[in-house]
Amino acid sequence: MAQHQQEKQLTDAQVIKQARKMADEVAANFDSRMLRVLDLILSWVFRKIFSGIRLHHIDRLNRAANDRQLIYMPSHRSHLDYLLISYGLYTQGLVPPHIAAGVNLNFWPVGGLLRRGGAFYIRRSFAGQQLYTAVFRNYLDVILGRGYPVEFFPEGGRSRTGRLLPPKKGMLRMTVESFLAQPARKAALVPVYVGYDKLVEGASYVKELRGAAKQSESAGGLLKATRIFKSSYGSPHVSFGEPISLDECLSRVEPEWRSKLQAGDKSFIPGVVDHIAQENMERINAAAVINPIGLVAMILLSSPQRAMAEDELLAQIDHFIALLQRLPYSDDVILPEGSAREILDAAARTAGLSRIDHSWGPIITATGKEAVMLTYYRNSVMHVLATPSLIARFFRHSERVNEAELKESCAQLLPFLKRELFLRVDEQEGEALVESHIDNLVALGLLERCDEGVLSRPEVGTEAYAVLTGLGRILRETFERYTMTSLLLVHAPGETPSPRSDIEKTIIDMAQRLAIVSGREAPEYFDKNLFRVYLDTLISQELLAQDEEGGEPRIWCNPRLAVFSQRWVSLLGPDVQQSMLQLIRRPTMPSAAEGE
Repeated sequence: MAQHQQEKQLTDAQVIKQARKMADEVAANFDSRMLRVLDLILSWVFRKIFSGIRLHHIDRLNRAANDRQLIYMPSHRSHLDYLLISYGLYTQGLVPPHIAAGVNLNFWPVGGLLRRGGAFYIRRSFAGQQLYTAVFRNYLDVILGRGYPVEFFPEGGRSRTGRLLPPKKGMLRMTVESFLAQPARKAALVPVYVGYDKLVEGASYVKELRGAAKQSESAGGLLKATRIFKSSYGSPHVSFGEPISLDECLSRVEPEWRSKLQAGDKSFIPGVVDHIAQENMERINAAAVINPIGLVAMILLSSPQRAMAEDELLAQIDHFIALLQRLPYSDDVILPEGSAREILDAAARTAGLSRIDHSWGPIITATGKEAVMLTYYRNSVMHVLATPSLIARFFRHSERVNEAELKESCAQLLPFLKRELFLRVDEQEGEALVESHIDNLVALGLLERCDEGVLSRPEVGTEAYAVLTGLGRILRETFERYTMTSLLLVHAPGETPSPRSDIEKTIIDMAQRLAIVSGREAPEYFDKNLFRVYLDTLISQELLAQDEEGGEPRIWCNPRLAVFSQRWVSLLGPDVQQSMLQLIRRPTMPSAAEGE
């Protein structure tokens, strides 16, 4: 405050008034009576729109709450996330957290209600707001220091594609620094997976992904939201992941953190924050709930025309569940209950699937905005089958594959999927992981081991071949993005440094064009975040190099990228490769030398 007062030449009264106004903007006004009122309101609302709220792994959460202060870090897919988590905790006898809510939700009458329910408000950006930053940090120190449970969404905003977004680390860093100020406290970070059978905001997400502007939250919008009572939204799922003990995590990342802290050395904090941010997102996905719509969406969207014979779809449901039962993605993943028929019927009710009768048997299909929303539900669970999908993709254009070469290739490609999909895999044990999935595929008859260390796929036209092909198509669009990006980078800039911003724009332009000519419906196909993650992974794997000149990041290719890109090409086939090569001949990006 003193620094701000001096810089702005303010009086004592003026700077105190400004700081107090900021504190009032931020602070919750928790009232236990409001919790009882909200309990009554939400119980009525949720009964109207949901068929039941499902909570998972609540016993483990209760054990953690017995001796640790809890900081919840959930995925963010809907405005209902706030309410579902707090409501679920309240019904289980746990203290609802103070929630870091975007200041965009501080409008009448919602803002005051949420504030009394424990919400505190945070601006989208702290840049250039030193006094606000100081006030907010101190407020966070107060509520954490008093032992209140706290909740914030590490992604920052709601995911419009169903994928987890790259985590923002500002709130996490403040939380870690607050803990380090009182390191005797026991605290645990709780990853939370929130999933929906049907999104309340689904229609608005489709519009936004097709280019419409995001609608600001307002009282008028709240009144329009009453339309949700005309539909049923299935069952939302709140799955509490394995808690991250803060002191144990610090000791793993930096064993000497206590002595360094006593010496005033805080250089280890960024590394700890990066580790926790990644770990939390991986544990969120490890607690995923594979609901019927997510599973059916993975299968139906793998069909070229988003249409599939009903008996074939039912067979794939059975095989995919068998894969996940024999070799679970994690101990915390929840699989759908019931027969394949019951799973398909449950998905059809919430997703608006069409059933077309035919003399040879019914066909299940999805079109229009329903097909776009299917990509959302697929994206929220596709990570659980990412590794077997990668393996299956190698048999798309080859009948037989050498097993040793397959394991080596998959192990080299897994880091890219791990970074994008927050896979719970150890890169150092990549080949062992791939081998376990190959064993699983062989046990289910989807692959066969031949002589001399060779794997073969099932005979074309069999049910097993259809299942293996569908499994390999789950990540097809992901591999297309990797391929087009790699080929473009090799073509230009090649080994000549070029501004990263120019390269990113060219890649996205190319992706948009390819999406149009190929009829792609997946909105994330040209999501800039995914391309940035891929570029960052190429840099971490030393296939790209990056430096800065005049504050502008520049990148260029390691010659190894040209060879490495052929691994992606081999997963797609010659037709896709040719269409991409035709596209990349058009764009040219100015090099740094040309810019001068």
